Amino acid sequence: MAELYLRTLADAPPGSLYFAESGEASWRDMAIGIGRAVGLSGEPEALPTEEALRLLGIGAVTSFGSNSRVSAEKARRMLGWKPAAPSLWHDLGTDYYKTSFARVEEG
Repeated sequence: MAELYLRTLADAPPGSLYFAESGEASWRDMAIGIGRAVGLSGEPEALPTEEALRLLGIGAVTSFGSNSRVSAEKARRMLGWKPAAPSLWHDLGTDYYKTSFARVEEG
């Protein structure tokens, strides 16, 4: 991601907006992946809108509840950027999250 920041600072017109991504993922798929990474099984459960708003505020609607999709196509095309780091899915396959979650659970 640092490479994209550097390319943006060096080559992008003022006021430009670029997204970074290395593939598409839904919130549900990420919740399942994170759950598996920390040793949980099962499916994520839907949260009623009222409860989500109480817990998360307006972000429950504007972020988690939205159907927003981002693409780094503009960064690829205009800045020649391409993701070089491992993807979220690769990262979730490591033991980092499981060991971190265990430390939090221990206290």
